[in-house]
Amino acid sequence: VHQNVEVSSPLFSAYLTEKLNERLNLHLHVPQMAGEQGKLF
Repeated sequence: VHQNVEVSSPLFSAYLTEKLNERLNLHLHVPQMAGEQGKLF
């Protein structure tokens, strides 16, 4: 799914993937939100 860089874009992609899996009986991987990046110091 092509979208502008937004905080909620991964949520939209996950929702779409879940609905496709349900409707079409697919087993696509649902994207997860990345956790906070590790800190160097």
